[in-house]
Amino acid sequence: MIDYILLFIVICYISITVHEVAHSLAYIFHRMRIRAIYIYPFCFIKNKNNWKTLINFNCVGLMGASVVDLFEINNDDDFKRVTEAFANSMLCATISGIIMTILGLVLIIIGYVAGENKSLVNVGGLLFAINFVLVINCFARSGNVGGDYFAYKYMFKNNGISAQFIFNYIKLSSNYNEIRRNNTYLRKMLIKIFERKVEEDITNIDAISIATGFISDFLAAKIDLPESIKIYLKDFYRNTDKFSKVKNIEIYKKFITRVACYYEFIGKHEIAEKLYNDLIINFPKGEVDNYYKLQAEQIILHKDNYAILSDRKNIKPDTFYTFYRLFDGYISDEVYINGLRNSK
Repeated sequence: MIDYILLFIVICYISITVHEVAHSLAYIFHRMRIRAIYIYPFCFIKNKNNWKTLINFNCVGLMGASVVDLFEINNDDDFKRVTEAFANSMLCATISGIIMTILGLVLIIIGYVAGENKSLVNVGGLLFAINFVLVINCFARSGNVGGDYFAYKYMFKNNGISAQFIFNYIKLSSNYNEIRRNNTYLRKMLIKIFERKVEEDITNIDAISIATGFISDFLAAKIDLPESIKIYLKDFYRNTDKFSKVKNIEIYKKFITRVACYYEFIGKHEIAEKLYNDLIINFPKGEVDNYYKLQAEQIILHKDNYAILSDRKNIKPDTFYTFYRLFDGYISDEVYINGLRNSK
């Protein structure tokens, strides 16, 4: 039994490693630099020219990841290159899973043909089962998110989704602040997408996501907020009841908190406090929800939560915080925003 468990662990790690290497090879083919490779619980991350190994036992839900080090996107060619790199990376990972699944099936057949070789059958069976699950996950979909193959098709067909993905992904880059400030091309593209989405539906999740990112840039990096987003925030404050249909979506809770912090920052405390009392205080219990409550209390209500919020392990702005907080760019904005009251 112990031998079988060990065999399962070994094949599981081999399968995940092949999957992540497939992602990385596609990035390299498109002349992209690898920033990190994560295979639970080990993260190999590159800072400047040095690689370091981090151990993270907390992110059980994410067994593997390959992270690319993004560069400034200045024109259509840059955007196309990055989009194709991400899309083809997703496709390569899906294909690698299919190949590994077929290999497992072949080993099972060879095991039986060779006189019921139990060891070969066991290896093939585990290889088949583990990679079959990985492939199923590649094709899975839930709303606007899904596995690798779904991302491959979706990113090729929807520049709006690609632009949002890249905009958020920049936080994982080694020179995050420089890229963020110089990425005017991507920001202009996102504003056009934002304005189109808002015109279709004020509660559109893509619009909410884009607005959240721009507010974060305003608060953490003092990058001017576009006029269309300022108007949107006013419309949101006047029509918060219309957003009830998206109230349970994680990005919406971040959006509410960012909006409240924005109004507090520009001196409109009454609006910020009303958003806290009407919406934020009613967030359900959960690690991410509690984090935003603490953040809002710190900035809007002037409670002293800074000792908690300045501790890296307590920063939990989304579901995969245990992985993303390994990257300084992801953490730096939250640390800065959490200290806004202290710095004023």
